[in-house]
Amino acid sequence: MEGTGDGGGGKREPSDDGRGDGEVPNKRPRSSGGRAVDVRFLLQSRNAGAIIGKGGANINSLRKEFKASISVPDCPGPERILSIVADLDTLGEILASIIPKLDDVSTQFAQHTGQNGRSESEMRLLMHQSHAGCVIGRAGCRIKELRESTGANIKVHGSCCPGSTERIVKVTGSPSVVVDCIKQICDIIAEAPVKGLNKPYDPHNFDPEFAQEYGGFAEGPTSTTGVTGVTPTPGPRGDFQRPFRGTGARGGYSGRGSYNGR
Repeated sequence: MEGTGDGGGGKREPSDDGRGDGEVPNKRPRSSGGRAVDVRFLLQSRNAGAIIGKGGANINSLRKEFKASISVPDCPGPERILSIVADLDTLGEILASIIPKLDDVSTQFAQHTGQNGRSESEMRLLMHQSHAGCVIGRAGCRIKELRESTGANIKVHGSCCPGSTERIVKVTGSPSVVVDCIKQICDIIAEAPVKGLNKPYDPHNFDPEFAQEYGGFAEGPTSTTGVTGVTPTPGPRGDFQRPFRGTGARGGYSGRGSYNGR
């Protein structure tokens, strides 16, 4: 589907909630032996079109090729959620297909705006706050092992996303490195049951003043690094519109400092 008006008041990327072809977003896919994992990633809204495609062509092609549940629900702000339900190996194949598309869009945007584009691929995985300890490990031993075995740069943000119990794990590196690291993280957290309240992040609760702390995105000169600096954008009559602000309470349900595995 095509839309109008994004978080900055400009062109809005198309949306897809997983229902375009009759598919239910949370429907478990048929697996060829591996267990299904249900994962969510934080995206910049302006990059969502690279996954969805015109009229949903790209995302429908991904669903058919990998026989997986893939959705990118609409949101008027600068953030969206990419949800994937698939077995672990298929998840890796989907990410290997998606990441280069996201990289291309980010590079084009950087060239168009004169900003410095990021030199590595990046994905931001959402996980329940109770899983953070599993990924970090005692005295940071687990995250260091992940970093050494995959070659990825890994940062577990210390604050939950606004109004949620989810924290962001930012993984950067070459596309294959990012895929390998995310698969290993998913394998780790799949072994640990969620503890406590479970409230997934809703990007409608986006808070530009808090984005740097939880690892979110903000539309502005520094948005490629996920920090704040929201820039007003021209409206239809040339006047400047206020940047999108979510409606949720500021902050999540915990915050114990970030860990980058160094």
